Amino acid sequence: MIINAKTILTGLFASPSTHSISPIMHNNAFEKLGLNFAYLSFEVNKDNLKDAVKSIKTLNMRGVNLSMPNKKEVIQYLDEISEIAKLSQSVNTIVNDNGILKGYSTDGKGFFKSLEEENINIKNKYLHSLAPTRPGPMVTDAKRKDKGCVGVPLVCIILCAWNLQAKLE
Repeated sequence: MIINAKTILTGLFASPSTHSISPIMHNNAFEKLGLNFAYLSFEVNKDNLKDAVKSIKTLNMRGVNLSMPNKKEVIQYLDEISEIAKLSQSVNTIVNDNGILKGYSTDGKGFFKSLEEENINIKNKYLHSLAPTRPGPMVTDAKRKDKGCVGVPLVCIILCAWNLQAKLE
């Protein structure tokens, strides 16, 4: 990949962000697709989120991905959000569309795409989720008529391993 004056910047806003392999994955994909894009990881939390979102426009970035703790907080700083993002109250992708920042929630879409690729049919099935957090985007997508789920009972694991350990100490 050759970075030049025409390279389009994209990235990740997360805290912590230094452990992420997203830059490696995205930059490899950009190179293989022949796109003049670069993906960087930025340390962004609730204290600097507003300024970071403004920087998307200022730097003419094409967009960013978000991780916790930014997925809910970011909504107030966006110009538009998708229907799925509204329902789930969660955004994991921001696209800069000519200065208009649009928020999307693609977690559920990606999950269902992987089921389709494995030929797993969820039509007329109940979907169960074991998750340490509320899987809102996935649930929202599952309830869509085109997916055909008859119900989405959730079984959430309240205590993750680290929480359980802390309580036992």
